[in-house]
Amino acid sequence: FPAPAPTVTVSKTTGINPDGETVTVSGTGFLPNAPATSGARPPLAGKFTGAYIAFGSFLDAWQPSLDVASTARKTFDTKWAVPAADIEAIGGAVKGAIALSPDGSFTTTLTLTKKDAEALAGGKWGVYTYPGSGAKYAPFETFTPITFAGSPAVTVSKTTGINPAGETVTVTGTGFLPSAPATSGARPPLAGKFTGAYIAFGSFLDAWQPSLDVASTARKTFDTKWAVPAADIEAIGGAVKGAIALSPDGSFTTTLTLTKKDAE
Repeated sequence: FPAPAPTVTVSKTTGINPDGETVTVSGTGFLPNAPATSGARPPLAGKFTGAYIAFGSFLDAWQPSLDVASTARKTFDTKWAVPAADIEAIGGAVKGAIALSPDGSFTTTLTLTKKDAEALAGGKWGVYTYPGSGAKYAPFETFTPITFAGSPAVTVSKTTGINPAGETVTVTGTGFLPSAPATSGARPPLAGKFTGAYIAFGSFLDAWQPSLDVASTARKTFDTKWAVPAADIEAIGGAVKGAIALSPDGSFTTTLTLTKKDAE
């Protein structure tokens, strides 16, 4: 029988206090599968390496199994789950060592703090797991997104099993507040004003973000709404152009129609 896929749960993932909040992280299924889970360097060279459990800011492409350099991973609190017999070999609790049970499970805590000045440009805040000591094993690579209180967050009413012929979902957002000059328009119709946000369904490349100066050719959209303050709805063309109201508290609710258009 195949080994169970590792799973990770985090006690709280949204509305985290940006000044720092401690959460509980639990994992299951982190079992040895030699040689892929064996260390490539000390202190666990040739032995089962367990897994790092890290809070940080990682790029979209961050996985060691894809030979991505460690510069794609900026960590702020890290634990290392290993078999009890190896805890002292990796420096003990003072170095963040925790016990990985024989059944492949662990429970630990991480302190999540929003450190924008130290985060990676284009990075995503989250709780990540991956093998230690240089091992490269994709099943141990997990990502649990984290959002802080006051940070934009988006929920979608349905994300899997979408009818490829077309299905309408509800999209809700919070925390989309002005932060001039970064959120001020660089061109008409909202040049110099708060621009709100596009809410789009489409097919985007892994590197797609305008904040990274990625060209619009990396973003193919099929249904788009534009959430702006109510006073600016007509300035951007009204409902016929997809304009919707962005509330003063930075929230919106809208719908998008998701259709699978492989040819496009």
